[in-house]
Amino acid sequence: MDIGKVPGTYVLILEVKSPLIKDVGVLGELYFKPGVYAYAGSALGPGGLLGRISRHVNKSKRVKWHIDYLTTDGRVDVKAIVYTETYLKHECCLAKNLAEYGEVVKGFGSTDCKQGCIGHLVYFGEQDARSVVKITCDVFTLCELNPSVLWL
Repeated sequence: MDIGKVPGTYVLILEVKSPLIKDVGVLGELYFKPGVYAYAGSALGPGGLLGRISRHVNKSKRVKWHIDYLTTDGRVDVKAIVYTETYLKHECCLAKNLAEYGEVVKGFGSTDCKQGCIGHLVYFGEQDARSVVKITCDVFTLCELNPSVLWL
């Protein structure tokens, strides 16, 4: 990966290959329809973007965050990551704008959100990953961020 240990904001583009029912901690049991999802997050800690994104693409890990319930499942693939280097948290701007294009999974990834986000995971249905990456790049620009894309 060309991503460094710098702070940043990212969006994971995920494909759920078959219907999933997952017990997601305090959110309880959630149903995930097959299709493409986008998850907005920030990586402001010591490992930066490299540490956080490496963790997300690794299937073998302790489940710590909501997104881990999906990224550890063999029926879910991370297809791409759209990211930018920044010292500020922009995940809420990204999540709110991505929500205009899809269906928000209520509460997912946003239980500690201080900006009133409905959720940081958006379902795009049967759209292909390339289309969702394009939308995500447009949303980065709308949030005044310069996106880079890593395909997996």
